[in-house]
Amino acid sequence: MDTIEDPVRRPVYFVTAAVAGWKQLFANPSCARVVCDSLAHLNRNRRLALYAFVLLPSHLHLIGRPLGGGMRRRMEDFADFTATRITSVLRRRRRGPLMHYLHGRSMGGPGAPVWGELRLEEIHSREKLTDLLKYMHNKPLSSRWRLAARRGDYQYSSACFYDEGREPIIPVADARKEWGNGG
Repeated sequence: MDTIEDPVRRPVYFVTAAVAGWKQLFANPSCARVVCDSLAHLNRNRRLALYAFVLLPSHLHLIGRPLGGGMRRRMEDFADFTATRITSVLRRRRRGPLMHYLHGRSMGGPGAPVWGELRLEEIHSREKLTDLLKYMHNKPLSSRWRLAARRGDYQYSSACFYDEGREPIIPVADARKEWGNGG
């Protein structure tokens, strides 16, 4: 099997983190900025090797490797931190119905009230990595979203890096250099 899991390194994961109730919270640029800034911080401070991402209005997909600690714990800490910041943004902007909905969820788990479902999947092969990169980067173009005309044009994605060699809003490490031509 062609593996991307190095015995010295931690596994690589595909992560999906959904907003509670799949609300379109990240259509708000201020809330999207909190997520992007937080991911950039984790990446810059060597807490997460970020290989790819796409932030859609209702959820985040990323491919990454935790650097120290486990991925679930890393993402739970991320959820807690971003939930606090996003709630503060919404309070300042007086987003009534959304704040009311989120307040009703405030007794939940990590990242409550903002975050709902968190899914992690280990990536075991180059083929799976390639499939997930395509899946993620094509999502903004899907009939459900229609957020851009071309993958590389969607600002909250690493597609511009993989398609055109341009740096995305959050710097990423090149999965292709890590593990060969992975996408």
